[in-house]
Amino acid sequence: MNNQLWSHETEQLEFKKSPAERRTACDDIAAFANKWWWILYFGVEDNGNILWLTKAENTTRDLTNNIKTRISPQIHFSISWDIVENKNIIKIIVSKSETPYHTSDGNPYIRSWSVSQKMSQQEYQSRLIKYSMPNYDFSARVINQATIEDLDHKAINELREKLKKSKRVNFDIPNDNTHLLKNLHLIQNDQITYAAIILLWTELAIRKYLPYAEISYWYRLSDGDSYNQDEFIGKWWYLLYADELRKKIDARNLRLNIPTGLGLDTTRMAFDEETVREAINNAVIHRDYQDQSSIFVIQYTYQMKVVSPGWFPDWVTIDNIADESKPRNKLLADILRRCDMVDEFGNWVNKMIKNQLKLGKNPPNYKESTDKKVVLQLDWSIADLDFAKYMIKLGDEKQRLLNDKQLTVLWKIKQWEKIQADNIVAWLIKDDLIEKASYWRYVLCKRYYQDTKQKIEYSKKKRIDTTEIIVLLNKYLSDHKEWLTKDEIMQIPLLNDFSRISIYTKLKYFQKQWYIKMDWINKSKKTRRVLIEKIPL
Repeated sequence: MNNQLWSHETEQLEFKKSPAERRTACDDIAAFANKWWWILYFGVEDNGNILWLTKAENTTRDLTNNIKTRISPQIHFSISWDIVENKNIIKIIVSKSETPYHTSDGNPYIRSWSVSQKMSQQEYQSRLIKYSMPNYDFSARVINQATIEDLDHKAINELREKLKKSKRVNFDIPNDNTHLLKNLHLIQNDQITYAAIILLWTELAIRKYLPYAEISYWYRLSDGDSYNQDEFIGKWWYLLYADELRKKIDARNLRLNIPTGLGLDTTRMAFDEETVREAINNAVIHRDYQDQSSIFVIQYTYQMKVVSPGWFPDWVTIDNIADESKPRNKLLADILRRCDMVDEFGNWVNKMIKNQLKLGKNPPNYKESTDKKVVLQLDWSIADLDFAKYMIKLGDEKQRLLNDKQLTVLWKIKQWEKIQADNIVAWLIKDDLIEKASYWRYVLCKRYYQDTKQKIEYSKKKRIDTTEIIVLLNKYLSDHKEWLTKDEIMQIPLLNDFSRISIYTKLKYFQKQWYIKMDWINKSKKTRRVLIEKIPL
């Protein structure tokens, strides 16, 4: 197949040669629904080669009935005929389920890379308990055997003091411990919740009820170093440990001096306090406490990693993490918010993105995450000093800071990535922060390149020289073939920034200038094809 996405099966894509493989297809569909949304095709070989299916109405009807009969509970999916390379294939889109404990012929499955495998009974039973409960929140669950004596009274007093200083408490704070914890819903129906244990534990209680709910801090010289230069394991209630952990990190934190002109430097911390706080609290709030692993905070000289047990909460992915927010432990999140330890729900990742990008650092990176753990990587080094200096200057002049989405667009434009036009792009253009360069490309404003002494770079990105395009065309023809179709022209770097209409206009101009010879074959709108023959310059 020409489409690289279909060159092989992936964790998100499954191929079946024909509807005769409907039984194993149901296993795959159940696995898909138990993890996220994916696509299955009938009429495609494992290597992506397109076969040909006879189109018949009863084929999709029989497949639909088969899926509904074999898979329990029933899932949301769509099935339709599709045409690829002039061949009929069947496309099934499987939606992410709110009850991810589906079985195929009574067996639960889960997707692992490009293979659907049986889910362990332990995982299956855990999902049955977890997702069959309405409004599930592990931190709000009560512990039958626990009493208020399992909580540290010093920790409760610390909680009370934080609440008194906070502006997010809408009730009078009582001096009676039990009354206070009931008001915060840390005690429900006279029983202690897991959130209370996590925040206010005694060492005996945490060993008894949640022995793996600890945070380990490691300091290493490099990512490849297996030896810890320093380590620190939290054996206290979280409200105290959070402060102690930040002191550990700050002890090895560096100061970054960013020159802004006139001999003045702007000083920033390599790991700013707000980002570190959000990263660690995020792990505590979102981790899966039923996973028998700990949170790890690993600090290096140039980066930090926060490793949290469990996959992202439902509906959250690496791609949409800045836009979707669903605390796995909502009660725990609510208490930390009331204590002013975290921002409003949904702003945690956005704040980290903003803090990183406004100083020219790489954005938060989740690429090392797996289906068993979430790994957040924060780089402290400034990847683009010119960008950092300009953002500081912009903030000083306009007396405001850009938000995370605006900064993300600017960062992508600086990396010369394609940007889809939207309201953010329109606002940045109106505010004279970016300019349009071509159909899909934008550049930072002219003033940025003037201030950073990159005028030549601006000229290259803003306008592609006619002669340069001719050279590109001729080089591409020399390296590949003596003629090109219009679709192949659209794939040439730089030329693919333009619309098809713009390409045709430029080709006609080149033809008039005798740089290339161009023939139009089959001029009907449906089959128009352009052949270009090179003529050496």
